[in-house]
Amino acid sequence: MIKDLAQKIEKIIAEKIADDEIEYFENYKQLKGATEEEIQVFEKEYNVSLPNEFKDLYRYKNGTTYPFSFLQISYNEEVEASLFLLSLDEIRHEKKYFNENKSMASNDFFSSEDIDKLDKRIKPFISNERWIPFAQMPNYDIYLLMDFDPSENGMQGQVIIYVHDPDFVYYVCDNVQELLLNTINNLESDLFEPFFS
Repeated sequence: MIKDLAQKIEKIIAEKIADDEIEYFENYKQLKGATEEEIQVFEKEYNVSLPNEFKDLYRYKNGTTYPFSFLQISYNEEVEASLFLLSLDEIRHEKKYFNENKSMASNDFFSSEDIDKLDKRIKPFISNERWIPFAQMPNYDIYLLMDFDPSENGMQGQVIIYVHDPDFVYYVCDNVQELLLNTINNLESDLFEPFFS
C-alpha cells in the first residue's frame, strides 16, 4: 500500500516537472531503500518501534535527496510545505536539534495564549528527545517529525511539523499513509509547483 502511494506520487510528479528537472528526477529514481538491518539498527539506536507504514516507506526509498521535495503537505488550515525525505543517516544528523526536552512553559518566548493554540494531541514542547525528524523543507528549518511522546489525546507515531521563526509545532496527521494521501491530494489539486529548489 505505501509503495503504491509513493509510486503514485512519482507518477504525478513525472507529469509535472520541467525539462531541466528531469535529470534530478531520474537520479532520485535510482535511490534504493533501507535494508531490514539498517532499520533495526536505527530502532535500537533511538529506542523506538517505528510504525510499519514508516518502515515500508523507507524500505522503498531511504530518503529522497536534497532538494527533491517528494512530500507536498498542508497543515494548520491549509498552510503548504514542500519537503524532502531525509535518509536514515540524515535523520541522525538532524536529530541533534531535537535531543533535548524544551518545554514551551519554561520559555519566555511563549505566552499562555500561545500554548493554548497548540494542538491538544501534542505536548507543549518546542523540542523533544522523543521526536524523530524525517523530512525537511529545503533551505529552511522546517521539519516533519515522528512523535513518540504525544499527549494523552494524541497517538504514538503521529506526524507533527516544527516551524522556525516564529518557532511553533503543528499537528499534521496520524500516520505516514495519511501523509502520502495528503501529498497526492495536493499534487492533484495543483497546489504545488516546484519539486527542486
